Amino acid sequence: MTNNDFGKTIVQLRKEKGLTQKELADKLNVSDKAVSRWETGKNYPDIETLQRLAVVLEVSVNGLLSGELKLAKKVGKRKKNVIVTLVIFLLLYLFPVWHLIPVTSLDFYSAYDASFLLFRGLPTNRIQVSNIVQTAEAAFSDIESTYDEAKEKYGVLSRYAIPSDDYSGAITENHKLRIWSIILNPSPTAEHRGYMWVYYSSEALDKDGIVVCGSWRVPALWYLDKDDDGEWYVKDIKEGP
Repeated sequence: MTNNDFGKTIVQLRKEKGLTQKELADKLNVSDKAVSRWETGKNYPDIETLQRLAVVLEVSVNGLLSGELKLAKKVGKRKKNVIVTLVIFLLLYLFPVWHLIPVTSLDFYSAYDASFLLFRGLPTNRIQVSNIVQTAEAAFSDIESTYDEAKEKYGVLSRYAIPSDDYSGAITENHKLRIWSIILNPSPTAEHRGYMWVYYSSEALDKDGIVVCGSWRVPALWYLDKDDDGEWYVKDIKEGP
């Protein structure tokens, strides 16, 4: 460790303690000029003074001399920053409050509806409703079934299919379905009841690539229930006009 590094360490620790050069000098029974010479790298304190300096600054002598203190503080600060960042990301993941923006801007949904957006839901919830997600994906992708056939296959989720008897010219489709939140059994009095907020865009195109029907950036609230076999299914859908 050079004299200059040693001096910078003293400056840093002294300022962290809120001490002036004069105040530090008084605690060590030396002159403020002596402290100034240490901090500018022009001189070192003697062994006895160095030990007192370490006590006043609340560090070890070895740490003061080797610069390990500075490294330890940097590592500690880096670890703290990483932890804080991870906590922030975790909170934003579990509580995606920005999803409220497109919902609360619509008068169609109530505050109670929007409350199910405040928490993404337990990770296990997605597993429990995996059958619903698979059915919804199949419905969005279906451009071949008639209206009645889609109703038979997908239940209330058939609204997302492109019925061939209404859009016979559709030969391909594009869709994107995002699951915003999954809340199951929200209270002891609401067992076998669940809520799913989704956000989707969907369109069907003809042979020339022209859109024949579509919906874009739509938030929707799916009401869930359990069937006799204990499987979750979509009982009803609340979606703006």
